[in-house]
Amino acid sequence: MNQTFKRIPIEKTLFFDIEAVRAHKELDPESKEFQMYQKKLRNRDTDELPSIQETQDDYNKRAALKLGYTEIVTIGVGYVRAGEVFVKALVGSEEEILREFFTISAQFDYLSGFNILAYDLCQCTLNASKYFDYTEVFPDRFTTSGKKPWNLDKVVDLMDIIKGTSYTNMSFDEALYHF
Repeated sequence: MNQTFKRIPIEKTLFFDIEAVRAHKELDPESKEFQMYQKKLRNRDTDELPSIQETQDDYNKRAALKLGYTEIVTIGVGYVRAGEVFVKALVGSEEEILREFFTISAQFDYLSGFNILAYDLCQCTLNASKYFDYTEVFPDRFTTSGKKPWNLDKVVDLMDIIKGTSYTNMSFDEALYHF
């Protein structure tokens, strides 16, 4: 933790976390999505593709964590006003959830969450781009595309604060257990 982090006003910060699932219940071996996912899993040394079963098993276990293969099913948001904590789960269609999240986020100076730079924000902006031009509703101060880390001073990723310059990450559960 550093002094800059300690000076961020909590009442101007929106805390959030997304929950995502794989985009499809089953991965059809005849689909373009299957081909792309299988290629993503290939052995990079030999270019050998995994079997159909291995591809489907990996999709079932890990697709919700991979850009382009997810559907956001809810976003939890929280903030503090006059010392009181407010929490809300955004629900509806993926498009409705993302529109509401972007609209709410525009009311805050900072966004914060755990691993939001590497996962949550990327998923939100990528998935939103299927439905609308998110740059019209999502504040540029929170958009990560094309920016260097030092230009993202309004995005507070708690994972980065905890790990510092370490090359290893902690899970959210591990961080909570530690503290």
